[in-house]
Amino acid sequence: MKVHLLSTDHEGGEENRWPVPFDPSLREVTVSLSGPAPEIELRDPYGRIVGEELGLTELLNIPNSARVVGVKHPRPGTWTLRVSCSGRHSLRVTGVSNLDFRAGFSSRPVTDFSQTRERPVEGTGHTMHPPHNTSSHQL
Repeated sequence: MKVHLLSTDHEGGEENRWPVPFDPSLREVTVSLSGPAPEIELRDPYGRIVGEELGLTELLNIPNSARVVGVKHPRPGTWTLRVSCSGRHSLRVTGVSNLDFRAGFSSRPVTDFSQTRERPVEGTGHTMHPPHNTSSHQL
């Protein structure tokens, strides 16, 4: 199951650092950065820069346009991602996990997940329902 870990877009060139928690269910993580002069640095929970010798694989490198790297079986913990681009850019971090999480929203409590909506409606109170679970959380 593909899971989204981080998604961000920036209008100008800049450098950003992001702490990204990796849980034990992640089998693979992919970092994709598109924009001019893309640079990606990934540090494991011990602070080591992850390169080929520590399992980083370069999946795509189009100079001055996009870079994609991946790590299989990453160590659980908080990793640090440093990215930079010289102009407008987009960052996506995804993973492959055996966990499946979906949430449904409704304006009143329901017992059937199929009676929920994918997104909440602004201005109304909602109850979030995890699937296959009778508990709910008021938002």
